[in-house]
Amino acid sequence: MESTSVMSSSKNRDLAVKLKSMEKLLKEKLSNNWVSVRKAFLDLDSDYDGFISVEDFAKLVGGSSTFDFNILKMLIKMKNSG
Repeated sequence: MESTSVMSSSKNRDLAVKLKSMEKLLKEKLSNNWVSVRKAFLDLDSDYDGFISVEDFAKLVGGSSTFDFNILKMLIKMKNSG
């Protein structure tokens, strides 16, 4: 039973590291490409519906070797709910 909780704890730490890494990558890409939040939003909102989707962010970071679409989705859901 203890090995299961250790594995679970290890997976949680790994996930937290991946989420933090994705957040850092997004911040770097946004700050390197735009000087204002408004301009970034307007450029990223590809269908002009007033929302930036996971797919819109994926286009921004898709070329990165650390990119994981599922991690990006989790990060966005976390930020939207909290």
